[in-house]
Amino acid sequence: MRLEIRPCTKTECGTGLAYLLIGCVGWSLAFFVPDLDKLVPPCLFRSWTGLPCPACGATRSGMFLSRLEIKDAFCANPLFFILYLALAAWGLNSIIGALFGKNSRLVLNQRESDIGRRAVPAVLLLNWLFLILKAFLTKPAFSF
Repeated sequence: MRLEIRPCTKTECGTGLAYLLIGCVGWSLAFFVPDLDKLVPPCLFRSWTGLPCPACGATRSGMFLSRLEIKDAFCANPLFFILYLALAAWGLNSIIGALFGKNSRLVLNQRESDIGRRAVPAVLLLNWLFLILKAFLTKPAFSF
C-alpha cells in the first residue's frame, strides 16, 4: 500500500466535491434541525424482526458527528461513522485537487485489494453483531 500524489482529473474532483456538498447539506440539517431523526421513517427490518438492521443508527451517527459527539457517533453505528469520515476525507482531497491540480491516491497491490474485498463482508457482519448486541444490552430485562 502506498500513497501517491498525482494529477487530478475533473471527473474525480467533481465526484468528490459532489459528495462533499451532499455531506455539508446533511451536516447542516443534522446540526440545525435537532429532531431530524424523528422525520426519518422507522426501520422496517427492525419493525418486522425486532433486530436492528446493519444500517440502524446511521442517521443518529451522522447527527452526533455533526455536533462533534465522537463517542456517541461511533456507538450509534461504527461502520457509518467510519464511512462518514472517509467521505469527508475524500471531499477534502477533492478540494485540494481542484485548487492545486493534484491530489493524493491510495494505491493497493493485487494482494491488498483481495484482502480488502474479503474483509468487507466480515466488517459488515461485525458491525451488525455489534448493533444487535448493543440492542440486547440496552433493552430492559422485563417489561410490565
